[in-house]
Amino acid sequence: IALQQRGFQPRQILILCRKGDQCKACAEALLSYKKLHPDTPYGFEIITSEALKLSSRQVIRALIAFLQYIREPKSEYRKALAGCHYLALEGRPMQEAINAWFSGIKTPYDVLEAQNLPLYEMVEQLICHLPVDARQEAGYLQAFRDNVLEFCAKQGPSLDAFLRWWDEKSDRLSITTPSGQNAIRIMTIHQSKGLGEDAVIVPFAQGSMDIDTSHGELLWCSPKVAPFNRPGLMLPIALDPKLSNTIFADDFAEERLRAIIDNLNTVYVAFTRAKHALCILSPKPAEKATKVTQEGLLADYFGGDQ
Repeated sequence: IALQQRGFQPRQILILCRKGDQCKACAEALLSYKKLHPDTPYGFEIITSEALKLSSRQVIRALIAFLQYIREPKSEYRKALAGCHYLALEGRPMQEAINAWFSGIKTPYDVLEAQNLPLYEMVEQLICHLPVDARQEAGYLQAFRDNVLEFCAKQGPSLDAFLRWWDEKSDRLSITTPSGQNAIRIMTIHQSKGLGEDAVIVPFAQGSMDIDTSHGELLWCSPKVAPFNRPGLMLPIALDPKLSNTIFADDFAEERLRAIIDNLNTVYVAFTRAKHALCILSPKPAEKATKVTQEGLLADYFGGDQ
């Protein structure tokens, strides 16, 4: 809002995040604000290639559960899953919906009524019988319809084939707004390389800039201490901070420096996309941080005034 108050149009604003789930959080926050403030004079339309995946929406997951039940109508598991999803769409948290289903509460619509219809008509009927609030997710439902229609045109109206296709492709299917629209763009820092925008927001300027040793990765080391310093000997050593106190300290230090430089390069890319305005959102760093963090570097640069 502050940027738009200063004269920037939504299409001049770019939001950069390090991870896809952060993009999703930003997109959902903007859409939620727009929904809560329908009369706002500011633009909250968004363009994103990955933040709003169809498979992330409860209403789409429910439709898939209905279709899986139609494919396997004798499966008690599929029946229960479809029922729980329907009850959740009525406004219940999923755990409460599960409890309601197994306590005997039934849905007002039996999805098997649509089982003899062609695939696209089947989906249309299922959507028509969704709870009223769920049908408000018009953009996601239309995108799902479009994907079903495109699948039917290319591969035929087979429900089983569509569900197999969905399992393979759903992670790449997103809702987007037209590229010519006056909308805020959201993308990962990696996707922004080579791009620039008048105003850039970096909402998650935080986290470790140091080496990540939490995934059990291996570090290939060449011992430099006798009797292990044989020519050409390379040993796979589990990446661990404790290596700093071993004969592999130099190898670990090099790997750590490489990781910090990579992370600094990522931050550099994010901070240099802005032409006129850069907004960085960063928390106050921990008083006794044991690792190099982005918030710590920013606090040092700005003298602790964030």
